[in-house]
Amino acid sequence: MATEVTMTKMSAINTATKLNVKAAAIDTANGTETFEFAPKGVRVLLGIENGSTDKLTYELSAGDMWAGKGLTGDFSTVETKVLRLDTANFKDDEGNITLKLTPASGKKLLTDHGAKVFVIE
Repeated sequence: MATEVTMTKMSAINTATKLNVKAAAIDTANGTETFEFAPKGVRVLLGIENGSTDKLTYELSAGDMWAGKGLTGDFSTVETKVLRLDTANFKDDEGNITLKLTPASGKKLLTDHGAKVFVIE
């Protein structure tokens, strides 16, 4: 079962908005976690935070629509990466986008990586 990410809606101009961040819950060595969100718009910003210098791998599942294609990547720095997504590439037939995070070998997403995810629409 996927962990649901509550998206942050940005509608007002020049107004501060609280960022909804979802921390990883999996705390077992080598345990992956799947996150899911259902954007309404054509573009979203997806943020992935790695609190470790160990490699964190991310995978966006290919969508079921005509433009469906997946995306994978990783980073080994303590930072937050932000991806601007075209939702048509990743939405399944129910309108959901699925992101899978994989920790470094022998590491845990929650305690070793402090992995977090956010989506801005």
